[in-house]
Amino acid sequence: MKLSIVIPVAPGDRSWTSLQEHLKPDASCEIILATADCAGDEDRRLYAEAQKSRWRLVSSAKGRAQQLNRGARAAIGQTLWFLHGDSKLDAESLKKVFEKTQNPLDGLYFLDLKFDRDQLWQMMVNEIGVYVRSHFLKIPFGDQGFLIDRKKFLGLGGFDESAAFGEDHLFVWKCHHQGIAVKPLGANIQTSSRKYEKQGWLKTTLNHLYLTGKQAKPELLELAKNQWKV
Repeated sequence: MKLSIVIPVAPGDRSWTSLQEHLKPDASCEIILATADCAGDEDRRLYAEAQKSRWRLVSSAKGRAQQLNRGARAAIGQTLWFLHGDSKLDAESLKKVFEKTQNPLDGLYFLDLKFDRDQLWQMMVNEIGVYVRSHFLKIPFGDQGFLIDRKKFLGLGGFDESAAFGEDHLFVWKCHHQGIAVKPLGANIQTSSRKYEKQGWLKTTLNHLYLTGKQAKPELLELAKNQWKV
């Protein structure tokens, strides 16, 4: 099998159900719902419906890193594609993903993030920031749909389950430390701006910048130190 799509689902989250319209498992692709053990009755009902469409169900302790790692270990595809439940994909982007994953990947690939701007026009600023961060600084985040060879992912130890936040960010640094290239796929993925609307655009944006910088500083220093040794 060429591709395993792993989607982490938090208890009470329903956003992933919209992906059922666009993602269909077949001989070359499996879809894994990485759920939490503490799911409620309504969650389990929706999961059972997904299983009728041949989506696989893998459960673990609650936590996105734990759920993603459990899904990756259970996967049988040569390539892993980690998708957030509230992601939206158009036909052209899906086509590019499936074409790219016909052969083993030579690095960590990501998609270009777009926000729905129905509520906040300021999200255009964030889109530009994400582009600069991911294309020039080579630090994409998990909502950009990471694609990586399964053996490489497991060899890196997966996502850090001890991290209080930013397990996706820390995984990118693992790739940098091991010399694994971080590359754009040349396709788009859309996510919701509801968090920015609910918590305030400026407050949320500044908080993300602060946490990213705080987490990146020791990783950057370690990378620089290792390069000086060489």
